[in-house]
Amino acid sequence: MRTLIVDIGNTRAKIAIYADVVRESQIVAVDYTDLDSEALRLCAEQGIGACMISSVGNPSIADSLESALSIAGVRVARLTPQSPVPSYLGPIHAQLGADRLAAVVAAVTEFPGSEIMVVDAGTAVTYEYISSEGRYYGGNISPGLTTRFRSLHEFTSLLPMVSAEDYAGPVGFSTKSAIAAGVLDGFRYEIAGAIDAFMAGNGENGCDGEEKSQKKIVILTGGDHKYLVLKVKSCIFARPNLVLDGAAVVATRVFGTHFD
Repeated sequence: MRTLIVDIGNTRAKIAIYADVVRESQIVAVDYTDLDSEALRLCAEQGIGACMISSVGNPSIADSLESALSIAGVRVARLTPQSPVPSYLGPIHAQLGADRLAAVVAAVTEFPGSEIMVVDAGTAVTYEYISSEGRYYGGNISPGLTTRFRSLHEFTSLLPMVSAEDYAGPVGFSTKSAIAAGVLDGFRYEIAGAIDAFMAGNGENGCDGEEKSQKKIVILTGGDHKYLVLKVKSCIFARPNLVLDGAAVVATRVFGTHFD
């Protein structure tokens, strides 16, 4: 079944078409103001009859999209903790965000039998932990990279707004470069430390190449994962579109193309 998958984040939306769990189109980044029209266009041109929405943005954005697609005759479902995710994940907290849930589903689908840590570096940095049996046992949330830059600017009187592109090295030589170095390297150190703690914990350790079973692995996703420079590379896999992939897996269960 071909399905439109929509990932509504805190700053933008992404759209792609999947045939069951295989992505068959380029991913389109869309401003919220263009989301309804772009989704309608794709469904009409590609003959798409179903849409799965994963949303952590303003609820009105998903409401508007669902209404527009439903009027056009497209079946719409939203990814929630009540969605039919694999039962072996265990109990899913009712407040777990759709993006975090989708990332967990995608991770355990691609790497069955592995103990997994998922790091999503976006507006917030989220950490998810999955046992080698595929059981989800929780995660953490901290401020994302841009959120850290904005907080220094907005909660002080004189500090300027800075971005990662202003980084000029590990030691700042001006207020701007000091903020860039402090925030970006602090962001990197936090995530590297979390990965080190995960890898040093109980259980299997070490990876060889692309082996995907009975090992500890880390999956990086989110728009800011590109800024991470990490020493432990053999066990780290970059999956920029993990949320879309996970929502597509759940869509096969919602729309009846998956059979246990």
